[in-house]
Amino acid sequence: MGRIRNAVSCVLVVAVAAGLCAGCSRSNFSCDSDNLMGFEGYYYEDGELYVVFDEDNIDDVMERSVYDDEEWNEYDQIYVHLKDDVFEVDPDDVDVDVSHGQLIISFEMDRADAGKITGFYFDIYISRYILDLENGTLDIEREGGDCKEYFFQTYDQSKDKWSEADYELETYDWGDDTCVEKPVIYLYPASETDVTVTLDIDGDLTCTYPEYGNGWNVTAFPDGKIYDPNTDRYYDYLFWEGTRSFDSYEFTNYACVPGEDTAEFLESYLEAAGLNDSEIDDFVSYWLPRMQESPYNLISFPSEEYSDWAKLDVYPEPDAVIRVYMVFMPVNEPVEVPESNELIMPSTAERQGFTVVEWGGSILCEQ
Repeated sequence: MGRIRNAVSCVLVVAVAAGLCAGCSRSNFSCDSDNLMGFEGYYYEDGELYVVFDEDNIDDVMERSVYDDEEWNEYDQIYVHLKDDVFEVDPDDVDVDVSHGQLIISFEMDRADAGKITGFYFDIYISRYILDLENGTLDIEREGGDCKEYFFQTYDQSKDKWSEADYELETYDWGDDTCVEKPVIYLYPASETDVTVTLDIDGDLTCTYPEYGNGWNVTAFPDGKIYDPNTDRYYDYLFWEGTRSFDSYEFTNYACVPGEDTAEFLESYLEAAGLNDSEIDDFVSYWLPRMQESPYNLISFPSEEYSDWAKLDVYPEPDAVIRVYMVFMPVNEPVEVPESNELIMPSTAERQGFTVVEWGGSILCEQ
C-alpha cells in the first residue's frame, strides 16, 4: 500500500466568557443565526438546559442525524464549556423536541454550571460543531471534508449587549494535522492509590476531561473509578484529544475489512490486545458508527509508533500497561493486502497488579 495523504483535522475548542443570569428562573442567550446552523441560543429552566435551533436553517448533517429521528443517538455527544471546566453530557439524559419551527435539545444541568457556560461542542455523526459564544464563532468540521468557521453576533440578555463580531464566512485549509480522537486512560490499582498521569505528545492537546493542567493528580480505585480532587467528581477514565502531523502515512501491517464486519473484527483484535468487555464496548461504540457505513476500511494498529509519539508517564509505575491506537481509512473498493503486510493479531497482555489501559485512534482520508 502506498503512502496516503491525510485530509482530516482537529480544531482547538476555544471557550471564553458569555453570561447566563444564574439568579433568574429562565435566562436566555441568543444570536444572529442567519445561515448559522440554525443556532438560536439557549435558556435554563427547572433544572434543565435547553439549546434551541431554527428548523428552517438547521445544518443538513444535524437534520439527518438528530432532527429526522427526533432522538439523540448513543454515539453523538455534547460537551458544554464552563469557563475553566468541561461538562460532558450523558447521551441517556438528552431529550429532543421538534415543534413550532424549532429543534430543542435539552438535558439536566446544575444551575451553578449553567451560569458558567462559555461554549458548546457537538460531536454528531460525521461532523463537529464548536460554538464560542463571546467571540461569536462557530467551527464546523467534517470528517474527510471542509472545515469552516462562521463569525456571528451574540446577544447576552443578562448584560443587554451584543458582541462586536461581524458576520462573515471563511474557509480554512487545515493542512496535515489530524486528530487523535478520544484517547481514554483507565486506571486499575490493586488498592486505593494516589496517581499522577502526565502526557508528552509531539503535537498539541486540544481537549481534556477532567482538565489536564500540568498533569492529572487523581485517586484511583481497584474498580476503575477515578476521583479528581480539583473537581470533586468521579470519572470512569481520563479523556484527552490532540493533534499530530502526518506528512504521509504508510500502512505497513493492516487489514482491509468490510464495513459490515467491523464490529466482529474490532472485538476480536481488542480482546487479543487485552482489553476487557467494558473497554471493548467503549471502543466499539465510539468508532463503529464511523466505520460500519463505509464499504471497506483499511485498519492498522501502530501502537508502538503511537507510544513514541504520545509518551505516557504514570506514577507510581504500573505493573502492566496496555495501549491500543488505531489508524483507519475508509475506501470504496477492497484492497489486496500483501502477505508480508497482513495485520498480526496481538498476544493477549497479562493484566496484573496496577494496570493502566488506554485506547484512541485517527481517521485518514485518501487524496
